Amino acid sequence: MPKTVAIDTDFLNHLIDIKNHSNVYELIVRFFKELDFIIYMHPLVFMHEKSPISNIIFDKLFDENIILVPDMNDILSAKTGGKLMYENMVTQIYSAFVGKQYPDEDVFNTWRRGMNLGEVHTAALCVFFDFEYLLSDDNDVVKHLSDIIKRETQATVNILNREMCGEIIKDSDSFSRRERRLLTHI
Repeated sequence: MPKTVAIDTDFLNHLIDIKNHSNVYELIVRFFKELDFIIYMHPLVFMHEKSPISNIIFDKLFDENIILVPDMNDILSAKTGGKLMYENMVTQIYSAFVGKQYPDEDVFNTWRRGMNLGEVHTAALCVFFDFEYLLSDDNDVVKHLSDIIKRETQATVNILNREMCGEIIKDSDSFSRRERRLLTHI
């Protein structure tokens, strides 16, 4: 049964940046299929962290629904009192993860690079929809965010980087040794 996961841009960008493969898009699609993941990206992360320079692979992954982007209204209506619950969750996770108060009153319209807002919103998406996994190559996220989510929300979200995903597929015949190395090299 497929596992529903959220993906952070750093994880995806590392895959898109794979060099020396004839079809990176196809390799990424096979990777996600072998992992048996249904993948979502938070709409605010998609909107604010997408490169302004068009990337054919990035665009195709979303255009062909390999990676899905839920509507923000769907997130907020997923639970009773969703908007307030979401705001509280984001500010709690942010405060615990970054060690300071959220930078603004409005969690939906505040976005500044380098402040871990993508990771925090992605974590909130996982909690709201009971996603088991968050895909991130950010070492701080992998080391700390899972514990913070559990402590702040009582939810369990496992953080996987590409190397950990490589362990899941290591016995698969779907990839050559070289392809596994390309997919998981950090």
